[in-house]
Amino acid sequence: RPSSWPKARRINLCLEHTLEPAPKSIATTMAGTSVAQRKRNRSNAKSEQSSSEQEDHSSQPCRRRPQQVKRRPVQQARNKDEPVPLWQADSEESSHIYDVVANKDGAAMLLPLSGGKPTLVADLPEDEPVTIRVFRFFEDKADEMRIWERELRNVNSGSLLWLVVHLVPRMHSISGAKYGSWFTTHHVCVFPKHLQSGYYMCEEGGCPLAKTFGATGSAVKSLVSGEKLETGYFWFSSPDRLCDGPSHKDVSDDECLQKHGWKHVCMQGLFDGSDFLAAWTKNGSTLVETELLQVLRDLRPEM
Repeated sequence: RPSSWPKARRINLCLEHTLEPAPKSIATTMAGTSVAQRKRNRSNAKSEQSSSEQEDHSSQPCRRRPQQVKRRPVQQARNKDEPVPLWQADSEESSHIYDVVANKDGAAMLLPLSGGKPTLVADLPEDEPVTIRVFRFFEDKADEMRIWERELRNVNSGSLLWLVVHLVPRMHSISGAKYGSWFTTHHVCVFPKHLQSGYYMCEEGGCPLAKTFGATGSAVKSLVSGEKLETGYFWFSSPDRLCDGPSHKDVSDDECLQKHGWKHVCMQGLFDGSDFLAAWTKNGSTLVETELLQVLRDLRPEM
């Protein structure tokens, strides 16, 4: 009798019955099975079929669900033209990068690369980190691959206006491009207090006097021609060690930010200074930082 057969045998018979016409003998035998028994057979058959489907899907590559991005709600409505305090920015605006520029008094301000009004550095909380862009020049194109150039270790760099002042003759130097015409840009996370903490010159891959990231206290306005800039530019130093101690292993981690006042975010480039000068001259040789931003975007959209 079917009820006396092993369970596996009954399931197999049921599966055969669902896939192809059953022989008369089996059909006759199944007809004699109780309704409850037939329901159990169908349930067991579906269970085995489901297990088989799962095995088929397991051989396919996994598809990860897109992560849900949690957005912090904006607490207060504001005019879109009103500058957002950096320490109160929402999740999208906090990812902005800033150029360090100067006002007519030589005080440092942060100008968003995406446009907008600059914010005076002195008005910012000292220990709320911000991300700035700096410009780094070098002579040998191959130096782009050196670790100190790729991670800005123990080197000097400059602000947006430094890009023009360094390249143009009779501004920083008589012939221009004293430190080379190749340049890269770097995004660096720093504490605002270090944008006013003093600047030290790096030499031979070291900066023994600098304890943290530093900047010229006020904008440099003087030119070798004897003329003066209306606003000015800034120089920066980014040491990765204290005095003659060991270099920090990873300058992109938070420990470097806490210990040395900065951490490296990313590098862009290599860029040719002659290409920039050609675009700058074509656009009227401006020294206004907001207009320089547009020159850079026209030259290289990623900047």
